[in-house]
Amino acid sequence: MILAVSASALFLFLQASSGVATFNVGQYEFESQAAFLKAGKRCGVKDLTPEEAEIVESAFQQDMHTEGVMMDGERRKPFTPQNIDVFFHVITDSNNNGVLDPAVLDDQVGLLNDFFGPSGFTFTIIGAELIQDNAFFTLAMGSEAEYVLKNTRHIGIARTLNLYTADLVGGLLGWATFPNEYKKTPSMDGVIVRYDTLPGVLEGGPYSLGMTAVHEVGHWLGLYHPFQGGCTAVYRGGDWVMDTNPENPNEEDMAGCPEARDSCVGTKFPGTDPVHNIMDYSDDYCLNDVTDGQTTRMQLQWMTYRNRPYTGPILPARK
Repeated sequence: MILAVSASALFLFLQASSGVATFNVGQYEFESQAAFLKAGKRCGVKDLTPEEAEIVESAFQQDMHTEGVMMDGERRKPFTPQNIDVFFHVITDSNNNGVLDPAVLDDQVGLLNDFFGPSGFTFTIIGAELIQDNAFFTLAMGSEAEYVLKNTRHIGIARTLNLYTADLVGGLLGWATFPNEYKKTPSMDGVIVRYDTLPGVLEGGPYSLGMTAVHEVGHWLGLYHPFQGGCTAVYRGGDWVMDTNPENPNEEDMAGCPEARDSCVGTKFPGTDPVHNIMDYSDDYCLNDVTDGQTTRMQLQWMTYRNRPYTGPILPARK
C-alpha cells in the first residue's frame, strides 16, 4: 500500500507484504527512513573528529587575526548586512528530468532569506542556466563529473553562491563546501542539492519543503552539524557554537521531529537535542531555528573568508 501523497512523489513509504516499511528516494530503496539517515544520505558533509576540528578552528582563529576581524579576543571589524548573489545551475537529463520552474527557484531563495535574513544575510538570484547532460545529472559527490562540472560552470567570486541542482547518486540529498576551502579551490565552491528537494517540486515527503538547500547553505556560511563531537565533546559545543545543545549523532533516531529527545542524558551535557535547528537531521517541517551563536559564527566566517579582496579571474554570469 502506498502511503505517500502521490506515486510520483520522491519519497515513498511502501508497506511490503512482510510488514516492513521501506523508504525510497527516487530509484534508491532503503529498509527504512532510519536506514536512509544511518547511510549518511541526508547530507554528504562529513563531521570532523575533535582533532580535525581543533586544527581547522585554530587556523580560523589565526585567519581572523590576520584579516583584522578579531584582535586580542575582541571583534575589531563590525559586520554589515550582506546581499549574496545566487546563480542556479539547473541540470537535467536528455528527457528533461530535473527541469525546475522559475517559481521554484524564487521560492527556494525566499526560504534562504527567511532563515538567514535575521542573521544579516539576504539572497538575490542573478541568473540561472539549464545544463542538459546525463553524466552531470546523475552526480556523485567527489566524482570526476563534479570536478568537471564545477570547473567549467562555476561563476563569480567568494561572495557568489553557486547552487547546483541534479539527481544525486545513491539517494544523497546534498552537500556543500565551507568558507575556508574557497582560497584553495575557488572553482569547487558552492552547494549541490537533489533537485526534487526544492519547495513545490513534490507533493509530499519528509524532505520536500526546501530545507535541504537551507541546511547546505548553512554549511556554505560556516556552520557544522550540531551533533559534531557528540555527547563527549571536550567542551559544550562540538560544533563550535555554544548555544546549540550537544547530541548523540545516532542518525537512526533523528527521523521525524523527536522534540523530547535527550540523547546525551547521563552525560555532563544533558538537555533536549536541537531537533529544530536547521543544521540538524530532522524532517523538513521540524527545522525552524538558527541560534544567536550560529549567527555570530556565520558573520565571523563571512568577514574572514568570503569578504576578503579577490584578485583572481571573475567568470561572467551566463544567461
